[in-house]
Amino acid sequence: MADHKNVHIFKGYNFRVLTVKGFDPVCFGCPPGIVKDFGKRGESLPSHYVLPIRTFVRGKNHFDFEFIIYTFLFARPSSDKITVYCTADQRERFISILQETLFGPTFSQMLQAQFRGFSRGAGFSPAEEKRFEAFLEGMASHQKLAGTFNRLLKNDVPDREIKSEIKVFLEPVIRRKKWLSVRVNARVLSQFAQNYLLCAQIKKEMDLFSLTEEKNQRDFIQRLVQFRLFGKDNSVT
Repeated sequence: MADHKNVHIFKGYNFRVLTVKGFDPVCFGCPPGIVKDFGKRGESLPSHYVLPIRTFVRGKNHFDFEFIIYTFLFARPSSDKITVYCTADQRERFISILQETLFGPTFSQMLQAQFRGFSRGAGFSPAEEKRFEAFLEGMASHQKLAGTFNRLLKNDVPDREIKSEIKVFLEPVIRRKKWLSVRVNARVLSQFAQNYLLCAQIKKEMDLFSLTEEKNQRDFIQRLVQFRLFGKDNSVT
């Protein structure tokens, strides 16, 4: 039986903080406004958090971890680390949310958004839609295409010439994909090149202010956040 003199529970708005003598405080929940709440009371944010099973209740968001992350990144010693207790599914959603809020969209996501109009009007079957998504992911990760763009950009080549080089690169790639080539004429090919050029330029500008390279985002988060997962028996691993 716990000694109530050594146990304290602070009841915040949609969160609770459990403090037990001899242990670090544990916060249950992470709703919007939690950082401001601790700031008003002149207290430091806890480093241990238990995520709620439901983050949306009656249409209201009860999950807002971004400002907690910002606080630990910019206002706490670099050795401080956050421990998050959650399920495996929550960990993946958590990482996905932080990747978007901390780093912005990936190059692949930018291409998916830029090509959405073409995709909707192309008359793809469900299987072809998935193939087109994979095609765009391949464009985003293609090292030779990226190398061509970076080389031309470094040499101050005009946009129209960069676009022309991208068209030359994409044309044989598309031609080998019959399901796609029947939908891509010269005008559409030019639009493909323009879309890639636009997204690549924006991504280049975003990278100037990014906390880390796109390929290192997940590692960056896991250096800052330690995940402890609930098992089927509700024990923590």
